[in-house]
Amino acid sequence: GGGGGGGGRHPLDGLEPGLRAQVQDFLNGLSPTVYEIARHLEDIKGLMKTEYDDAMRELEVKHETATRRMGEMHADMVANAPPDHRRRDVIMHTRMQQEQLEHEYAEEKKKLMQRHAADLANQITTEQNVLSQAKVPGFYASSRPSDLSQQALILRLILASPPPGAAPPA
Repeated sequence: GGGGGGGGRHPLDGLEPGLRAQVQDFLNGLSPTVYEIARHLEDIKGLMKTEYDDAMRELEVKHETATRRMGEMHADMVANAPPDHRRRDVIMHTRMQQEQLEHEYAEEKKKLMQRHAADLANQITTEQNVLSQAKVPGFYASSRPSDLSQQALILRLILASPPPGAAPPA
């Protein structure tokens, strides 16, 4: 008779052993208020992600439009250039403009990604402060990836355990 077939890992198994019992006890006595706070924090992150995705899509559409317009303009310039050395100058000039456009797009994209990363880091700090004040085990100020993934798991466990009296998810 060995143990059951492996696939029954409990979500708490992802936590450090010392934290498991604390989190289990906390979830057993989870208050509707803490659950609501966790839900709102998660909603904010969802809105931030949507905002970021929209901004990124908008940037891509702007870039595609600019690239298409520039391509049409360049095709026209090359077609109307005299067939001597000046035509080569026109082609070189158009290539430089295209490279500049790509460079600007890459810079804008990088700025957008950095801003989103900074916003997310601030939101995670807020989350850590709020949930630590609410006495949620495992929540404290940290930027260590292992702490962040433990905290993300604890937050998911809270959201997966609505207590009696909590408003159902929207």
